[in-house]
Amino acid sequence: MAVEINGKQVATFDSDDVGKGKLIPTSPGDELTVVDTDDSRSVLLSKTIDDRDEIGDFIAHYTFEDDDSEDVLEDQAKDNDGEIHGDPDWEGDSMTFHGGDHGSGDWIEVDDVSNPDPEQRFTIAVTYRQDSTDVTQQLVEHSAGGDEWAIQTWPDDGDGDPTCYEDCFANDNYGYQYRVNDESIRTNPDLNAGERRTAIGVYDGSTYSLYLNGEKLDEKTHNEEVDMAYFLIGANAPGGNTEFLDGEIYEIRLYHDAFNEDEVSRINTVME
Repeated sequence: MAVEINGKQVATFDSDDVGKGKLIPTSPGDELTVVDTDDSRSVLLSKTIDDRDEIGDFIAHYTFEDDDSEDVLEDQAKDNDGEIHGDPDWEGDSMTFHGGDHGSGDWIEVDDVSNPDPEQRFTIAVTYRQDSTDVTQQLVEHSAGGDEWAIQTWPDDGDGDPTCYEDCFANDNYGYQYRVNDESIRTNPDLNAGERRTAIGVYDGSTYSLYLNGEKLDEKTHNEEVDMAYFLIGANAPGGNTEFLDGEIYEIRLYHDAFNEDEVSRINTVME
């Protein structure tokens, strides 16, 4: 049998899976369907997920659907609503951030996304589009005292080296940096601006991994606790040399669990 979310197949089960569980990344409002994979394609189950207790290990889930609010981004999973700063544009099922220039732009601030998991495990997923590449830009960042984690993009300085913060003459390409405290993963600056992508970072307490569109880019080890608290979308700590996003965000999912490659692939499928 196969499991679909909103018409997209995210998992299959066969005889070898009897007695085993698989992550099904549902969120409020999702249409969950289980179908027989034989020729009949019979529907075995069809339901709408409307109870937050049915969605699993979420810390926060932001869909960016236009709710006519001028100052609040509603968390669909828990109660970690965000305060909107600047003047981003609601686009119906996304939000456009006007940044790309250090010192000015739009951002969203969440006071506290505290993690109930004492093992400090998390998965952060962002579906977005970046429209310019001349400066470093922030997708998401968490900070709690000296602890932090973030997914940001780095511009190409023309030599294939994503090391400049500003005043770079970009080749219209960018790469990622996924930071966990003082450790980081960097990728080659070979991504074109203007394309929709899903970036997913995972930390299991000892290893952190970065995925692009469901494919693992790299992983490294890190053995420190990473607390959850202050959370920013579209910028790092506003004020001074702030790194604002110039582009659009469609969805963000933050879980208090570290998902494996198959589970990351399922999350990516429902966020595409």
